[in-house]
Amino acid sequence: MNANSMTLDLRIKSTHVHEQTSAGREKNSLDVRYLRSNVTIVAPIQHFARRIQTLRHARGLGQVGLAKAAGISRGYLARIEIGRHWPSLEVIEKLAKALKVKPSALLEYGKKESKKQK
Repeated sequence: MNANSMTLDLRIKSTHVHEQTSAGREKNSLDVRYLRSNVTIVAPIQHFARRIQTLRHARGLGQVGLAKAAGISRGYLARIEIGRHWPSLEVIEKLAKALKVKPSALLEYGKKESKKQK
């Protein structure tokens, strides 16, 4: 588990149960069953990191190529891509220009990537 994500183990399913007791009275109870389901919550930094990496791959760029086009070091780009560093707004603008997208496109959540974006 990464420091920037959290996995929860959800195990609850409840059902309201109506039963007849041996004395003929109605008995209401709650039947709780445990189901297993893992849910991963991704921190914004990790989402941003994956977005940069996905866009870079979609454009056929390596880390060296993108770093050079953006005017940053490959090591700094690598740290951004693993979610270790939040870049400044200036660096976000440089990365967006190098990836040929608007800076806001780097922060969008849940968008599918295409080879080229206007």
